[in-house]
Amino acid sequence: MRRLIAIILFYFGCVGFSWGQNVDSLKRLLNPNQNTVKQVNALNALSKILKTKNTKASINYANQALTTAIKIKFKEGMADSYANIGYAQAFLADDQDDPTSGYEKAASSFREAFDIYDALYKSNRMNQSKMLQFLDGGVITVYRDLADIYYSEKKNYQKASDIYKVLFEKFGEYSSEVKEANLVVSRTKLQNQQLRQKLLLQQRQALENELQVEKIQGEKDSLALLDQRRKTEQAEREKAYQALQNRVAQSKKEKELTANKLKLAEQNAELDRSKLLTNAFIVGFALVFVIIGVLFYSYRRQKRVNQIISRQQAEIVKEKERSETLLLNILPSQVANELKEKGKASIQQYDKVSVLFTDFKGFTSIAEKISPVELVRELESCFLKFDEIIEKYNIEKIKTIGDAYMAAGGIPTANHTNPLDVILAGLEMQYFMNDLKATKAAAGEPYWELRLGINTGKLIAGVIGKKKFAYDVWGDTVNTASRMESSGEVGKVNISGKTYSLIKDFFECEHRGKVSAKGKGEIDMYFVHRIKPELSADDRGLQPNEQFKSLRNGVTITS
Repeated sequence: MRRLIAIILFYFGCVGFSWGQNVDSLKRLLNPNQNTVKQVNALNALSKILKTKNTKASINYANQALTTAIKIKFKEGMADSYANIGYAQAFLADDQDDPTSGYEKAASSFREAFDIYDALYKSNRMNQSKMLQFLDGGVITVYRDLADIYYSEKKNYQKASDIYKVLFEKFGEYSSEVKEANLVVSRTKLQNQQLRQKLLLQQRQALENELQVEKIQGEKDSLALLDQRRKTEQAEREKAYQALQNRVAQSKKEKELTANKLKLAEQNAELDRSKLLTNAFIVGFALVFVIIGVLFYSYRRQKRVNQIISRQQAEIVKEKERSETLLLNILPSQVANELKEKGKASIQQYDKVSVLFTDFKGFTSIAEKISPVELVRELESCFLKFDEIIEKYNIEKIKTIGDAYMAAGGIPTANHTNPLDVILAGLEMQYFMNDLKATKAAAGEPYWELRLGINTGKLIAGVIGKKKFAYDVWGDTVNTASRMESSGEVGKVNISGKTYSLIKDFFECEHRGKVSAKGKGEIDMYFVHRIKPELSADDRGLQPNEQFKSLRNGVTITS
């Protein structure tokens, strides 16, 4: 394990000049208020970078990534976090006198990471290259070193065997290195057994040879003494003759040796020059190669960081667009723009706005007969249809209050056609509800009936407050419109005398007389039945024809 860490430390030392910049870039991407995939990836990237520089900080970032990944159920992020914790724990263990406990913690973290990676790979949600990169990045080394400690130092052979079993059974499916290691272990055991047998045979043969030598030696000692005297005399005669020959040969060798030394010195000098040039070339080439490698790594790393930043910026733009869309769903566009530019929206006064109120008769009694889920589903179905209708006639939805629905024409952009537009929308709403009633009744299901009231007049509109902005309208016109609804009849469009005076040339109406309205006294009210036949494009009197449109657009309706 120390050899692996030494190599990694040297490698990261070579690219240290870009480390600080990458850490700062990743830290700027962090947002403690967000639990997202990009937050998990950024935390894991920081943990991976810091594991050789600040191991404790690396573990801290990996734990933050793990917590966030668990919250959002991001499986791959959880596995990455466990892997980074294991790498950092292995680095801390290597600095300890007894690294066993640290390696155990690292191995436990690696097992957690492997189980998740294995599940992702087998469900085709992760490729095999990432699994190999995870195993070859130090996981196998930690398991082997831990097994060696238990085997060689602690003599706990069962524990070492259990660790090797995990190594072979869990990781062997993916890593050829583990499979080869398994063969090496088996081959080594066989070789050790053969070596022990050979050593026993050699020891036995040596003992037999020693006994035989002792026996023969005793017989030779007596003959050797006689032979020694004869050999000594002969050696002295040969020694005198050999000394004379040696003096002649020595003189000749000294001359040859001197000549050879001069030649060898010249050859060595030439060889030294060649070695110096060769070494200089090798060092220069290696230095250039290292520089190119460092620059290429830095380029690739920066490119990956830039890609991450680009993706995150794109996500920010996308989120901003979603926020814009949501804001426009809540507020009219010109009010939303004013709110973004100034931080607040001004209150506007309008001279002619048509306000529409609806309410369901029997809502409470039906609500008691069906489940809350069915109730909300039915209510949403009706309100979605109302939204579709008012959008068709350029009417602004104000709000819903329980089962009541409120909208207004002529705001936020003033126009002179809003009384006609709101009446057309009201007729279409009642037609929709009457048709729905018939369908429900035929099926024997409970149904709602709709009261609908409209009034036209002056009011003010805008957004007030600093939180939970909502576009709203105020004024006596609004109160009167509410009374039109409550004083109306189901299935009909009830309007005030003020509204009638503005639309009477376009619609068939029925005067109800003066009707008492709560808080308002007696008010002239009218039922609107349909568009006048000569101005209608259909038999129901719901769709205006071209003549209707020409009159509406060409004639300014005055109050």
